[in-house]
Amino acid sequence: MNEISLQCACSMVKASVQGFSRGEGNRIVCYCGDCQKFSNQLDELAGTQEPTSNSCDVLNEAGGTDIIQIPIWKLQFQEGQEQVKFLNLKEGGLQRWYCDCCKTPIGNTLGKGSPFLGLIHSFVKERQSLDQDFGPVLGNVHTKSALMKPTTEAHHFKTNKILFRILRKLIWWKLRGLGKPNAFEARL
Repeated sequence: MNEISLQCACSMVKASVQGFSRGEGNRIVCYCGDCQKFSNQLDELAGTQEPTSNSCDVLNEAGGTDIIQIPIWKLQFQEGQEQVKFLNLKEGGLQRWYCDCCKTPIGNTLGKGSPFLGLIHSFVKERQSLDQDFGPVLGNVHTKSALMKPTTEAHHFKTNKILFRILRKLIWWKLRGLGKPNAFEARL
């Protein structure tokens, strides 16, 4: 089990994933329009219509976001939690968390009481160790919204198998009460 360091681009917000083992989560690349819109929204909040270094770090060349799905209780903030904000792109949609200081995306949650965090790779301090810390990308989802044919190396699990795996873990984490503590709950 590892402790994995997380931080935003300006280092004001620092956090960690505590006691994570590689098979515990899912690592996917999501090409959905909402992930792309989230990146663009952060660029707008940063005051630029041009892609910022953040959006270039978030989306790959085909418009995909590397996301690590983990139990939310494993995330702990050490510094800068007052900089953590969220936005909803649509009513009833995911809560998309980011650092207000530099607009670095943190991840996505399903709402209060959910045990799920979709941690965005750009918040991981040592991104070169993603494979080592979280395991390989299992597959790509929502590829119909990709800007071009995805080239992300993955185990190429079929989308249905990935979605079943996500749902199974989500239910298991919920049944085990892994939605608490939730580092974001105070920000809701």
